[in-house]
Parts: sequence; C-alpha cells; structure tokens
Amino acid sequence: MTDESRLDQQILKMLEKSIRTCDEATSATEFEHVVSDASDAIEQYNLRILDLLDVRSRANCEMGNYDDALKDALDMMERAPQSIKGYHRAGRVYAAQKEVKEALECYAKGLAIATDRDRMYDIIQLAFDSISDGMEQTVFAWANAGEFRKALRLSERMVDGAPTSPRGYLWAGTIYMMRGMMGKAITYFQRGMDNASRFDHLYIKLKQKRLEAERRRDARMDVILLLPYDILSCVLPYLSTLDLMVCIEVSSLWRERILRCPEAWSCVDITDESVVPILGTIGPYVQQLQARFRSSHGLTALILGGVLPNIRKLELVMVDVPDRKEFMKGLARLRNTLDEVILSMIHVEHTHFPSPTEMLAICPNIKRFVYASNLYPALVLQKSSRSSGARRTWSGSSWTDARPRRCVWPRRTALC
Repeated sequence: MTDESRLDQQILKMLEKSIRTCDEATSATEFEHVVSDASDAIEQYNLRILDLLDVRSRANCEMGNYDDALKDALDMMERAPQSIKGYHRAGRVYAAQKEVKEALECYAKGLAIATDRDRMYDIIQLAFDSISDGMEQTVFAWANAGEFRKALRLSERMVDGAPTSPRGYLWAGTIYMMRGMMGKAITYFQRGMDNASRFDHLYIKLKQKRLEAERRRDARMDVILLLPYDILSCVLPYLSTLDLMVCIEVSSLWRERILRCPEAWSCVDITDESVVPILGTIGPYVQQLQARFRSSHGLTALILGGVLPNIRKLELVMVDVPDRKEFMKGLARLRNTLDEVILSMIHVEHTHFPSPTEMLAICPNIKRFVYASNLYPALVLQKSSRSSGARRTWSGSSWTDARPRRCVWPRRTALC
C-alpha cells in the first residue's frame, strides 16, 4: 500500500471517529474533542489538496500555461497562508515569465513566514539568492558603464520586491556613492538598516557603507561653490562645452555659478542641438562659436534668436541647407561684430543658398572668410593690403576670383 493510500485511509478513519464521537457527545468537553479531531482531519485534507495543486501548477508552468499555473499557486497561498509552498510555487511561475519583482515578492513573503527548520526554507532561499545574484551583476554592469538610471531602476525593483532584504538598499546606496551623491546614499543605507534583520549577513555591510558615505560627505569640498569667480574664470575655460554641460546638471547652484562665468563660454563648440536652449543665458558671453548641425532647424534658431550680440568668430558645418532668406536675415543680425566666418556645406544648390559675395556684402566687417561646398572650391580669403601666396585678397567689399565654380566636394579640407 502506498503512502497516499495510507493517508486517505487515515483521513477517513479520523472522519468516522469525529462523526461517531459527535453523535455520542453530551458535554462541552466531549464536543471540544470532536472539534479537535475534525480540525486535524481538515488539516490533513488541506495538505493533500496543496500537494495536488502544487503538482498541477508545476506541470502547467512547464507547458507554458502560466495563467493556469499562477491560478493554482495563488489558490495554494489562499488555502494555506502560513505554508511557504504556495509562495515558492508562485515565485517559480513569475520567474519563468521574467517578472522579477513579483517573483522576489513571493520568495520574500515565503521566507518571512518560514523557519530555518522548514524543509522548503533552503529551496526558497536558494531561488531568492539566484535571482538576486543575477540582478546584482546587471546592476553594477550598468553602473560601471555609466547607465546609472537603469541601475537605480533595477535596484528600486529589488527594494519594492523584497523590502526586508538589504540587497536593494545596498545596491542603490552604492550607486549614489559612485555618483557622488552622499546624502541619498546615506538615506538608502539607513532604510536598509531599518527594514532588514540585524542577523542578516549583509546588515554589517550596510552599516559600514553608511559610515563610509558619512565620512566622504564630511570630507568633501565643493570647489565650484568655494572658489571665487576670478579663479573660476581661469579654470573653467579649460573645460570643453560638453564637460560644462555635464557640470551644470550637477546641481542648481553649480548651474547658476557656471552660467554666470563669462570666460567659460567665450568659446563654445556645439555638436548637439540640446545646447541651443541655454544660449539665451550664455549668448552675450560667446565670442567664438563652432556648430555642427545635421538639421537646419537648430541653425536657424541659433542665428535668428538674437542671442549672440558679441559673436566674433562663427564656424558652421551643415549637412542640409537652411532657408536662404532666414539665413541671410540671421547673418545680418551679426554684421556689426562678426569678423571671421568659416562655412562648410555638404549639399548646396546655387539657387537655394547665398554665394560668398552676397554673404560678404551683408557683413562688411569680416576680415577672414573660409567657404567650402559642392559649388565652390575651398576658398580661404583674408582681408589684407597685398596678396599672400595662394590666398585671394579684396579691397573693401570687392572680391577677386570669387565666382562660383562647380567642383567635387573636397574630402579633406582644413577649415581653419
């Protein structure tokens, strides 16, 4: 006879005994015994049902019927909320569907109600650690690659899925330390210490990390805020425009001080149109501007905005051609200060874009003009009293040898 048959017979005997005792009972004590026997039989019956639901859920999960598998797992959790079987099976179903947060929630709830003597405890702990280890590798791979937002989102999923586990708090705090944001790092380490068990092996690491973050916070010196403007004006010009854009995103105080430093923005190199919006603030400081645009919309907004009142040198590299009238209108805004222009045009039609003569006529103060396109050869023209080598010279606004000639776009042309 199998164990299942013995269990079924045992349940039937307990049922018959409970019925017979209930029929014969006359006192409260005897009825209490009936309740106790019936409760034992019901418990044995529920355990039998849990095993059947577990087997069916596992089979459905293996076949990819995740909805049916999850339904049985949730039924197990409802029937026996103090048994970790249902939480383990639900976690396995969620993990099979790559729903990490939900799987961690189920495993964490199961571990919270189980004891280390439970035979399922080691199994569910191993499943929880397996998911956590995989997430940890992904989190720090992203963080080391500079993808801090992705790493933090995954850390938050760990915190939400397993709020009593110190892992998510430890990851998030460490990432904030990597970014230099010690205040937020300390907050996460403290949250982990408040929610995690003191007996967890990572609790000590949380405490050590919090102390390290506090030491680094207290020893840190904010040079941007402490240095006076006359020293900042000597330091910031050594940073590229891209570096300056990163700096102004650090904090509102950094943004205010850096944007108010004229020397930092005297030479601006724009390779991304996202820089254009701040030109309204730094425009009066810009004297030399290099801009590379694939679209003419950013260029039109740049030169038509009237935000470059002191520009002296303008270097533009464009793939497509801006509107002729709009470009000339913008160039006219710069005519009083502009004395050097370098233009590199990839695709130009003569009827759609002004010639060098037209541009020089509208900007009489230009002393050096470099122009290259598929219509014109690379012209390097400098205003001087006499000719120098192969350079063309002109008197006033009367140019020599500046007629348009069709030629192949020069593949290697120095524009400065």
